[in-house]
Amino acid sequence: MITLITGAPGAGKTVQVVAELLQRDTSRPLLVAGIPTLGIPHEVLADPLDWPAIAPDGALIVVDECQSYWRPRSSSMNPPLSIQALETHRHRGIDFILITQSPMLIDPNIRRLVTRHVHVHQTFAGRWRTEWAECQNDPSRLGSGIRSRYVLPKAAMSAYKSAEIHHKPNFKIPLQLYLLPVLLLAVVGGAWYAYSRIKSPPAADVVPASSSVAPESADIDQHQPKRSTLPADFEPRVKTRPESAPAYDEIRIVAAMPNLAGCIASKTRCVCYTHQGTPYPAADSICRYRVFTRDFDPYYRKPENTKDKDVASNNKVKLSPSSVDSFEYPIPEAPASWPKGNPQFQTLPQKL
Repeated sequence: MITLITGAPGAGKTVQVVAELLQRDTSRPLLVAGIPTLGIPHEVLADPLDWPAIAPDGALIVVDECQSYWRPRSSSMNPPLSIQALETHRHRGIDFILITQSPMLIDPNIRRLVTRHVHVHQTFAGRWRTEWAECQNDPSRLGSGIRSRYVLPKAAMSAYKSAEIHHKPNFKIPLQLYLLPVLLLAVVGGAWYAYSRIKSPPAADVVPASSSVAPESADIDQHQPKRSTLPADFEPRVKTRPESAPAYDEIRIVAAMPNLAGCIASKTRCVCYTHQGTPYPAADSICRYRVFTRDFDPYYRKPENTKDKDVASNNKVKLSPSSVDSFEYPIPEAPASWPKGNPQFQTLPQKL
C-alpha cells in the first residue's frame, strides 16, 4: 500500500504521519528518510533509491520530501529501478508513506500506484483533512473526497520537532465574514418591518378625534376626479361611444333612466317613448296595452325646471310633427275588457 500525504509547508503533513506511526504495529521494521528529529524508534534510510536492496520484507518505509528523490520525468524515459520495484512492493509486504507538497512534483508512475491520498490544508477557519482512495493530481478540488476537521495531535507534536510546527501562519479573515452579521441584521430588520406594516392598519384610516373638518375634506377628495395622462385611458370601450373611455369614469355618473312616458298606436304601428323623447323598446302588445291603460309609475319625477321638459308635461305625451312620419289613421276602439276614457288615448291627434 502506498499512502501519499500532501499539503503546503506548515499545514501539518509530517505531524499527520507521526500520528499514524504512533498507532502502527511496532513489530514491523520502520525505515524513515527525511525526518532527522523523529522521536520514535526507527532505522534511518539514507538513500530511498536503495530501498529494494535494503528494506526487509514487511517493512514500513516513510519518505519525507519524496520529490527530492523521484522527480517527474519524461514518458520516453524508462523509470528507475526504485520506481519499477514499487510495482511489486506488495509481494514483499512492504508499505510506503510518501510526503510532498503536491502530487505533480513526483514521478507519474508513483501517482498511478497510490491507493490512499491524504491532503491537509489550513485556512482562517482552521485545519482540514481530505482523503481519497487514489491520487488526486489537483487536491485543491475537494468535492469528491472525505473532508473532516484536523487538529494537530499533541502526542505527535511531542514526538517530532520542527520549526514549521511552532510557526503559526497569519490568515486574513475575508471581508465577507465581517459583512455577514450586518447582512443578517438587515434581513431580520426588513422582515420585522414588513410584518409590522402588514399587521398595522393604514395611516389613512386613522382620523384624529380633534380634527372636525377631516370628514368634510375627505368627502371633497373622494369627489375630485383623478387625472389621467395615459393615452390608453382615452380609448373608448365602445368605439361609437367616446364617453365610454376609462378617463371619464370618475365624472360619468348616471342621473336618469329610460322610463316609459307614453305610447302612440295606429292600425299598423305602435311606438313608445321615454320622458326624453327617445324610443322605448316595447313589444307591440305591451305598447297597445299602454295606449289604453295607464299604470302607476313609481320612478316618475316631476322636472324641477319646466323649461327643460322634453316630452312629459301634465301627464300627457306631446310630440312634434317632425318626430314621426305623417300618416292618417282611424282611432282604434279599445276592447270592452279595458278601462274606458284613457287620458293618453284621448289626447292623441287624428293626424300625425
